[in-house]
Amino acid sequence: MNRSLSSRFTMDMSSELYQVAMLVDRLKHEEEAKRVDASQHLVRIAKALGPERTREELIPFLSNSTGDEDSVLVVIAEKLGELVDCVGGTQYLHLLLEPLEPLVAIDDSTVRTAAVTSAEAVATAMDSTQLNEHFIPCVLKLAGKEWFTSRISAATLAPIAYIRAEGTSAKSLAQAFLRLCADDTPMVRRVAAAQISKIAASDVRKGGSFTHHSSTASRLLDTALHLADDEQDSVRIQA
Repeated sequence: MNRSLSSRFTMDMSSELYQVAMLVDRLKHEEEAKRVDASQHLVRIAKALGPERTREELIPFLSNSTGDEDSVLVVIAEKLGELVDCVGGTQYLHLLLEPLEPLVAIDDSTVRTAAVTSAEAVATAMDSTQLNEHFIPCVLKLAGKEWFTSRISAATLAPIAYIRAEGTSAKSLAQAFLRLCADDTPMVRRVAAAQISKIAASDVRKGGSFTHHSSTASRLLDTALHLADDEQDSVRIQA
């Protein structure tokens, strides 16, 4: 966002628009506390901007802010899930994944958890086309990342993606999830173990690959049993 974003507001000195203009300026303020405060009002800012400018200016700005301090990022991560009604329709919801993708992979667990919660909110608001074209590829991308925090988030997001996955997307998700269950990093296996019952329940409801193909169902059961015998206590407890 450039200076024109706030300057357009200040031309109209009505109280609400002027206050929003000040909030926009504070998003870029050098003081961390002021950026935190302004980020708390992202929904208010988005509503004042309108859907088009939210898509073209606010979301790209947030995507470029993922290197900010964790205190700012946790607020941004929380608020991104509340912007689902501010982008102008379900056909644009995938734009919110752009700033969320790096946030769900971040080292700080508080930021990452907030971002995962917002990603779930975005996925829930998506129609089936958006989910299969944008959200599922995002989860698969996270599952294949080198850094383990991305794979932790992929394991958490897999069930919400799998319940509505179709065709090859469902098969790819099932395969990716099984790989996460066998991940070299114990923290990834622990999260996958906690999610395995959700994957199974989703599969029963949707009549998916696990229940209708005995070889895959057998792999799921074998995986659950293997996790229950994992060398790490935290993994065994979840399994």
